[in-house]
Amino acid sequence: MSVKKKRKEYNHKEFAVGTKIKYNNKLYEVVKSNTCENCSISSFCSASDNYVSSLLIPRDKLLSTFGKCSAIDRTDGTSVVFKEIPKDDSKDEYYKIMPLWIDNNSIQLKPVEFDLPNDYVIDKEHSDLDKGIIRFKSKWLTLEQIYNMAKATNYHTYLSEIKDSTDDKSCTIREKLIALANLMDIASYFNGGWEYNVTEEVVGYSIAYYKFVEKPHYSVCKLDTSIYTYYGSPVFKNEADAQYVIDNPNFRDILDNIFKV
Repeated sequence: MSVKKKRKEYNHKEFAVGTKIKYNNKLYEVVKSNTCENCSISSFCSASDNYVSSLLIPRDKLLSTFGKCSAIDRTDGTSVVFKEIPKDDSKDEYYKIMPLWIDNNSIQLKPVEFDLPNDYVIDKEHSDLDKGIIRFKSKWLTLEQIYNMAKATNYHTYLSEIKDSTDDKSCTIREKLIALANLMDIASYFNGGWEYNVTEEVVGYSIAYYKFVEKPHYSVCKLDTSIYTYYGSPVFKNEADAQYVIDNPNFRDILDNIFKV
């Protein structure tokens, strides 16, 4: 009885065009090409006519690191090479998440899901999705950040005049005026160039403090044409912005100085 010897088969994944691979402290990108002459790893790949025997690495290791390159073996029917590219010298630290292949099929990737750190959101402005870099920032703005970002528009509502308005630095009225000026500037930051109009059906939204209830709390009040008195409260264009100010722990002292007696 003859024993049929099975040929060893490598079940290695393939990497999609555009994938970046780090190997031996160098960075390579998978690019389309029909010739090994354009491949930066041809000197140590036995499948290439340009290989250097002293530099060869085992075929199995090569496949597990770079994946398949031939159009015959790849499911996308594309011939590829691995081109060395400059490394990302950014000093910013970020986590790298390896792609999660579905059944070793480079065409299908599992979605990457993760829980955001508490009180953090994705920093869309400084993230680079093309490079797979996602950065985070604190969910809650500070008053200092708002004033720093607002220097160009210069809306600091009489703050210096209020601070110097009395020699008694412990005066509670002075603290209330400063807090009210802060809240006016916060509303200006969120509203941009918008100004409320009393003739509109929805004038805007303000923050109120419900004191005489079982559980005193802050809430957003919708202002409409039926309300003629706004009691001097800053008006927000969007309800969500007013709610954000209420929820932001960095602004709670400001609200307490205004509304709590």
